Amino acid sequence: MSSTSQDNPVTKWHDRAGASAGEYRKSLTSLSTGSLAVFFLALTTKIEPGLSGTQRVALLISLSAMAASVLLGVTAWYADAQSSYAKGEAINPEPEKPGDWVAEEKKWHGIKRSCDKRAPFIFMLGILAAVLYLVSRITN
Repeated sequence: MSSTSQDNPVTKWHDRAGASAGEYRKSLTSLSTGSLAVFFLALTTKIEPGLSGTQRVALLISLSAMAASVLLGVTAWYADAQSSYAKGEAINPEPEKPGDWVAEEKKWHGIKRSCDKRAPFIFMLGILAAVLYLVSRITN
């Protein structure tokens, strides 16, 4: 009795993990981009009273973290595409061009994993800095 890869529970869960990672990356990148837009709108208007030193540092950290989170998300998407392409070429009996496709796939997969591991922590740093800024504004 032969089973397809869709019937294989391991493949099913691996596929689900991949889909979840993609959804998570998309959400995190969207939230980070949206946060940058909100900061842009808020900071292009006159702020009264002026910002304290702590508020400026908190905003700088938050803006930097959100921008880094966006860059990590976009890089992870690109690396995922490159990794998938290389994996396909590695098993292709007639690849488009010669090369060490297994090594190429591992390289891009490593980049994707690195970005995916760092992005949520950098995003959380941005959120915490934004909360620090808001608390500082409310208490001043």
